[in-house]
Amino acid sequence: MNNHLNLKKYIQITAGRGPVECARVVTLVTQKLLEAIPSAELVDYEPHDSADDCYMSVTLATNDALPQATIDEWKGTVLWRSTKNRYRPGHKRSNWYVGINFSMKWNFHTSIMPTYNMTRAVQAAKGVRM
Repeated sequence: MNNHLNLKKYIQITAGRGPVECARVVTLVTQKLLEAIPSAELVDYEPHDSADDCYMSVTLATNDALPQATIDEWKGTVLWRSTKNRYRPGHKRSNWYVGINFSMKWNFHTSIMPTYNMTRAVQAAKGVRM
């Protein structure tokens, strides 16, 4: 494979339209995934509108290979069970769900860009002889 190309891997964790408890699970799952994939970095997030340390959505990215076992364990809809509810004490529900998606995208290193002449590319596209 060309040294200038690689696949960037993205991991999105979302609470969807779930309540604050689901947003808290996004935070907890993010922590677990960062432990399992130490090279992953936070690239985007949407905080919950009223609870600190809770996120409706988090996106992580890495250039490293993702362990297949980690993908298999976490992809799709994930159930998180809790015994205490710090947001609504006494609430009977203890099952909270989040969605996790793993995807890949080609990433071009900027090191090849200085050797590429954009003017020539535009001229070639317009049919201008060089």
